Amino acid sequence: MVKVVDGSIVDRFESYIRPEPGYDYFDFMNSLIHGITAADVENAPRFSTLWPQMQAFIGELPLVAHNAAFDMRVIRDTLDACGIVRPDLTYFCTLVLSRRVLNLVSYSLPFVVQELDVTISGHHRALVDAESGAGVALALLQRSGAASLIDLAESVKVRPGMIRADNWSGCKVEDSQSSKLGKARIEAIRDSLGVIAADPDGQLFGKSIVFTGTLSSMTRAEAAASVLQAGGLPQNTVNKKTELLVFGQQDAQHLRPGTDYSSKFIRAEMLRASGQAIEIVDERVFMTMLTND
Repeated sequence: MVKVVDGSIVDRFESYIRPEPGYDYFDFMNSLIHGITAADVENAPRFSTLWPQMQAFIGELPLVAHNAAFDMRVIRDTLDACGIVRPDLTYFCTLVLSRRVLNLVSYSLPFVVQELDVTISGHHRALVDAESGAGVALALLQRSGAASLIDLAESVKVRPGMIRADNWSGCKVEDSQSSKLGKARIEAIRDSLGVIAADPDGQLFGKSIVFTGTLSSMTRAEAAASVLQAGGLPQNTVNKKTELLVFGQQDAQHLRPGTDYSSKFIRAEMLRASGQAIEIVDERVFMTMLTND
């Protein structure tokens, strides 16, 4: 974590955490991503021991993260698993704010930091990610001319997220726009497939969605079913109706020569450049949209 006061980082907090009993296993693929192994945390404090220091560091300030839904879910679940009463926390998501302030093909952190000219020295390391998130938040304030995150959120109709002892709410846009698919059309498709009613306020409701690459959390068929369950419409190809492209791990044999992206990704970028409202998200962001965090 980093602490920002009056537009500057004034303090930093970093520590490994040894998982609580019952959660003390390491997924090989996750370790490949963040580089942390069981040996690294063998002598680290438990979350239940570290939390009072973290809470004191946070104080009365709001939390900020990019794709904050993921981080806040981890905090909620970990507090619950440790039997710790959730404190009152307010948070902002720079992913949600970036969607309202910027106009990008994707709002994942690398695209946002490039657009805002934020310097980062690495990725998937806690302190580096915290510094990047702070840099993005400060750059969004500068770009928008807002004096504070509260002012910025109000100006772009974003509601801060909150965690309370017995409930929580996500950082979300207050005035969600209607999708290209009409509600009657969505319900007709879902009824024909025997899918139960979805939340019309869900982030995927009414969206036409395409997948590219291999997902780590589910198969392509499961992903399509989850989209239907959420009230969206899965598509096989990117076209003028597509509103969201979800990309997983790219298979080299499906990439165009000389590129790092699939034909679907390139097609989405072309449509975006021509004025189509299409967004590209990674699997982690898709999962938070799916669960409406």
